Amino acid sequence: MKLRLFISLILAISLFALPALAADAKIAYIDLQRALNECKAGKTAKDKITTKYKQLEGQFAAKQKELKKLKDELEKQGSVLSADAKTEKERQYQQKVKDFQRFAKDARDTLKQQETDFSRDLIKELVLMARDMGSQGNYTLILEKNEGSIIYGAKEVDLTEQLIRRHDQKK
Repeated sequence: MKLRLFISLILAISLFALPALAADAKIAYIDLQRALNECKAGKTAKDKITTKYKQLEGQFAAKQKELKKLKDELEKQGSVLSADAKTEKERQYQQKVKDFQRFAKDARDTLKQQETDFSRDLIKELVLMARDMGSQGNYTLILEKNEGSIIYGAKEVDLTEQLIRRHDQKK
């Protein structure tokens, strides 16, 4: 409760000081998601993930085909197999289904983890660069566009393109 009162008091004081500071304020915003997707490192990582996805998709299709073949064999041979042989074939088929499901889950998890790792590392780089841009450009405040904290942002204060160019030049 005391914390809320303290924050309210600070906000009230800030509102009175805001007109004086507004004349000297230099505010900009950056779209980190766009910078992540459009910088060279982002495009390269996206291409690597897409390539890995296509490889896994091929393996996925081959395993699906194998499962379908086993199921068809089981259905065709079901009536001529002994009860024990039929039970064994069904057990083998169920094991293959479990293996397939495990493979699919592991593949999804691996791709998701790789994408998360890449994004986290690149966003750290971009944020550090944005901080440097803020201090070197004498900005009062740079906001992140996608966090919902901007109601309006003039194109002139969007530093995303500059951030992408700076990151690409560094790499």
